[in-house]
Amino acid sequence: MVFTAPGDAPVLDPFACVPRVRVPILFGMSPDDEMPGAVSQVTRAVFDRIPGSKDLVDVDGGHFGLLEHPSVAFDRASEAQAAWLARTLGAAA
Repeated sequence: MVFTAPGDAPVLDPFACVPRVRVPILFGMSPDDEMPGAVSQVTRAVFDRIPGSKDLVDVDGGHFGLLEHPSVAFDRASEAQAAWLARTLGAAA
């Protein structure tokens, strides 16, 4: 099965969109992402252009590796997310 965007969907250019990000952001990426069109260097270049508060976590295991539980990738991703949420939203969150 192949998923495609509707014919009237706008083309997404992350380099055009990223300067408009105005909220804290956590980027999770895998340096060995196997999804078609996923290029780690592009992901990192987009991340580098985000203005303001941002964090990046590299998680080995491919695009969906962090979803496999139990696994090192899942633990790394979930611990990074929890820590980021605590820092961003405060300890009461």
